[in-house]
Amino acid sequence: AVARVLILPGLADAAGLAPLALAALDGFPGLSVDVAMGGASQSRAATAALCATRPNATLHLDPPDMALLMARADLCIGAGGMSAWERCALGLPSVAVCVADNQRAALAGLADSG
Repeated sequence: AVARVLILPGLADAAGLAPLALAALDGFPGLSVDVAMGGASQSRAATAALCATRPNATLHLDPPDMALLMARADLCIGAGGMSAWERCALGLPSVAVCVADNQRAALAGLADSG
């Protein structure tokens, strides 16, 4: 069962993935949600506002221990950059989202390999 979701939109979240993912989880109020992003993220204000409305959501800015956040999560919604490989290494089930064209081929390879 999924009890804790980690949202990893990428350091700058230029695509606005964090607010979209938080909105997608609105129908699951019992989930605990961690959002990890850079402190200078473009969606920081919107993400912080959404986390403030959800009692089980925590925004982590420039977190020092990503491995701990990943290890606690049951599922990740994340961008298809370098953290996609880290999630694979840790065995974290993920909904990987292509947020930049240069991620498309790598994500297709990950999907093909299961």
